[in-house]
Amino acid sequence: SDPEKHIELLRSAFVRIAYLASSNNNFGSISLNRLARTFIIFDEIYNELKNDGNLELNFESDFISITGMTFKEYLCLCLAIYLHITSIDIENDEAEKYFFNPTNFFSQTKIDPVKGVQAFEQLVLDPNTFRSDYDNDVATILKGNDYPQYNFLQFQKHPLLKLKDNMYFAIDIGFLSERLRDGIYRILQSYYFGLGETTKSRAVTKLWGLQHEKYISKII
Repeated sequence: SDPEKHIELLRSAFVRIAYLASSNNNFGSISLNRLARTFIIFDEIYNELKNDGNLELNFESDFISITGMTFKEYLCLCLAIYLHITSIDIENDEAEKYFFNPTNFFSQTKIDPVKGVQAFEQLVLDPNTFRSDYDNDVATILKGNDYPQYNFLQFQKHPLLKLKDNMYFAIDIGFLSERLRDGIYRILQSYYFGLGETTKSRAVTKLWGLQHEKYISKII
């Protein structure tokens, strides 16, 4: 193990959130256009899947087996967490809201707490498996080419950190928003990649890529 590298990666992540939370950078509004684009594209993807009728490529069933949630439930979960964090008024000393209790959090939403906790836990970084997961990413995704100062893959996959029982912290709002924008695609791709499901992996890429192209064609 290399604890110094682990600490440096975590330090870099906190440097990022310190910058994003600065008074000169309104991170709550910066991503509004990206969030709008996310839901516009997702609606197109969802309609495409609903109208396709290809049961062999039932991505949502696979997604439910992974996360316990439908696509829309997962988006609602990530959006609820994101809005909670970005609504914090740092200037009025609300920084303690960064540390939140998921039980209390879900009681304030319409999200099914059982489903919510299952999916929520998958957003949490596990320090005990960080090193092995990190090395696996380097070997499989990066093909052995690691640049530690730029490798935030584990934080991108797991943007929350458990500090103690019922107390969690968002490592980085940018990583959290990535889960909202690209989480469904990334989760499915990682799942199919691990199973060696080349056909489904390519189909996911094609579907998401096509809808992004359609979105771009509408705005230019």
